Amino acid sequence: MGLLEENFVLPLSDEQAIWLLKDEKKMSREAAEQLLSSWRKLANDFDYKGLVAFFIREGYTVRGHALRSGPCVGGLAHLEGQAFLDEPTKNCIAFWVPRMVPESTYLDIDSQRALCTRMREDYSLLGHHCADLGTVTLLTALIHGHFRCTGEVVPLNGFAIRTTTLGPSSDRESAVAPERYYLKIGFYSSGLFCDVYGRPEGDDRLGFFPLGIEELPTSKK
Repeated sequence: MGLLEENFVLPLSDEQAIWLLKDEKKMSREAAEQLLSSWRKLANDFDYKGLVAFFIREGYTVRGHALRSGPCVGGLAHLEGQAFLDEPTKNCIAFWVPRMVPESTYLDIDSQRALCTRMREDYSLLGHHCADLGTVTLLTALIHGHFRCTGEVVPLNGFAIRTTTLGPSSDRESAVAPERYYLKIGFYSSGLFCDVYGRPEGDDRLGFFPLGIEELPTSKK
């Protein structure tokens, strides 16, 4: 991946993740190993054999860094003037499996969140893991970071993922409240694509990734 200071996403081996959890989160080795084991089982069940833990550096934003972190469709020009919360990333360990959750398509966001809860229970994850779908900022960083590390484009097969980042309504005449419109991310042949998903209901090509976050101390200024 290159030097950490030049990137916002650093893939971690299981042992590196365990060390960080012990050192920064004061977690026992047994608890850290159990956490990695749970995420590894989830990944195996989703037919994914790659790394599941990533160090995320604070400060990444879509507008400020996406064009430098990887290919983007049209330079993300379609986001110009769009009102959305481009919340900078925080220092954290992201537990992330770059495979869409089976049966997560065709669902509205409330049903997808309910599926998060069931998945957290099924794999005995920590209570704050798989708590939501993830912000557009964090997921963009992860998707580009994974691409830079492996060359793999995710979501696979032209699918897209829903984020928890609100976007403006794409249909001002819609009776649906604007706050129900969320940004989605895809990765096509020409690069990453981010736009508003303009309907509250589900779609046959719109799912989500498993994601858990362990926040770490912020950098000292």
